[in-house]
Amino acid sequence: MKNILNAAFALAVVLFAVSCKKEKEEPITDNTPAATTGNVTLEIEHVIQDLPMSLNQSYVLNNGDTMSFTTFKYYVSNIQFVKADGSVWSESNSYHLIDLSDEASALLTIKDVPMADYVGMNVLIGVDSLRNVSGAQEGALSATNGMFWSWNTGYIL
Repeated sequence: MKNILNAAFALAVVLFAVSCKKEKEEPITDNTPAATTGNVTLEIEHVIQDLPMSLNQSYVLNNGDTMSFTTFKYYVSNIQFVKADGSVWSESNSYHLIDLSDEASALLTIKDVPMADYVGMNVLIGVDSLRNVSGAQEGALSATNGMFWSWNTGYIL
């Protein structure tokens, strides 16, 4: 069982694919000021061995073991966009709950990103240590999402 959990976690990390889609910009007219920020949509795809991942579906691993998921939730947090000069822009209050049973949760819209030429992106899978020990919170970190340990304060990573 421990091997399956380790394999599932490793699989989630390894197979986590993120693609960025820039929203269509409206043409700028002479009397319209240039936009200084925009929105970025991240689309997360869950795959196992090149197959779309689904709940309650059995998957045979390379070693012959079989695994399936009845629940698959995790946090994506601390999203940063990296410029060519190495400087970064960080999303404030950057905590997003991804739930395989809710397709909409796999589309993350990052608002008010400053216009720039970005060359990379950093994300954290899980909740950073400071927020993890700060007790139950609101929004994506609300205890009502079923991702907060009530017996030992902290988030399920």
